[in-house]
Amino acid sequence: TDTKRTHSLYEAGTQPYDVPQGATILETDTGKRFFTADGETWVRKDQVVSHDITGIGHGVETVDSAGTDQAIVTSSTPAKGVIVQAQTDNTNVIAVGGSGVDAVIATGSGVILYAVDSVFIPCDNLNEVFIDALVTGEGVRFAYFT
Repeated sequence: TDTKRTHSLYEAGTQPYDVPQGATILETDTGKRFFTADGETWVRKDQVVSHDITGIGHGVETVDSAGTDQAIVTSSTPAKGVIVQAQTDNTNVIAVGGSGVDAVIATGSGVILYAVDSVFIPCDNLNEVFIDALVTGEGVRFAYFT
C-alpha cells in the first residue's frame, strides 16, 4: 500500500538529497520513494542530483618559458574544480599538476596531456593548478566551477 507522510527535520539529516522542509514523501509498496514540495510535481529519490556548484568560469593560459612551471591563473580564484584541456594546436605535451610540475616525458611529474586531452582536477583555488610545456607558447584552455 502506498503511504504519504510529511517530511520532517529528522528525515532531512538521513536523506541522500535535499528535500524541502514540509515536502510530502510518497513511499510505494515496491519501496520506491518520491517527494513533492508543491503537491503536483513528484520526483523519484534516486533521480535527484544535488551539488553546491554556483557558477562556471573559463580561461586560457600559455607557458611563458618551456621547462618552467606556472599557475594557470596568477591571482586567487576560488574554485571547486577545473577541467584543463591542452590546446588543439599544441605540438608537444603539457603537464598539469601542482607547483613543481614538469613536462619532461620520461622523468617529469604531473598528468601529461597531448593536444585536446583533458583532465578534471578538484581544487580549492585555481592558483594551485600549474602547467609546464616542452614548447614555449603552448598551453591550455580551462573551465572551472565555483
